[in-house]
Amino acid sequence: TFTSSPGTQPISISLMKISSFSKESITPLCPTPNSLNRFMVDVIMLYKSSLEIPHFVTKFGAMKTMNWFNADSRPGIRGKELVEAWLRAEAKREKKKWQQLDYVFCSDDYLLEMNRSFLQHDYYTDIITFGLSENKEVIEGEIYISTDRVRDNAATMNTPYKTELLRVMVHGLLHLCGYKDGSAAAKKAMRAREDQALERWFKKFV
Repeated sequence: TFTSSPGTQPISISLMKISSFSKESITPLCPTPNSLNRFMVDVIMLYKSSLEIPHFVTKFGAMKTMNWFNADSRPGIRGKELVEAWLRAEAKREKKKWQQLDYVFCSDDYLLEMNRSFLQHDYYTDIITFGLSENKEVIEGEIYISTDRVRDNAATMNTPYKTELLRVMVHGLLHLCGYKDGSAAAKKAMRAREDQALERWFKKFV
């Protein structure tokens, strides 16, 4: 199933390892460390009938972990461990089991190309979420975030960049938890849930 919003609104793609178009199995691939114990990131394209799906490559399969990768941009914030603890706490509040979550930080151009290729949308967005779990109770997915778009949106809304980035990061997580934003009511509920998460961030993790 695919959900999207116009303009710079987030996009969520739920793949669940089965193509909605061909019903063929999709093998989710994730990053893996090389022999130097660093992550060598190569994007590959998996072709399943008419559906192209990008994933990072691994030899080890899913682990109960969270990874941050820089496609062609960096998140530019400190305190990765605290951010991870906060996100895991929010997933726990939703009674979800953690399998694997990968955040991939990129530029406007990088995410625009993904938007064009996979959704045929010719506009910028700040986030695209790939849900890879067959079990609705399990968190497994990849979240692509344009730091360019986050920075611009933060400036437009007169919000600190880190606050906006955290909002977008938890937004993607909430999509994997089952939240939608395809209607005005759903967007309102999603925004309220994001606000609650950010409030807990500033109270407990800062």
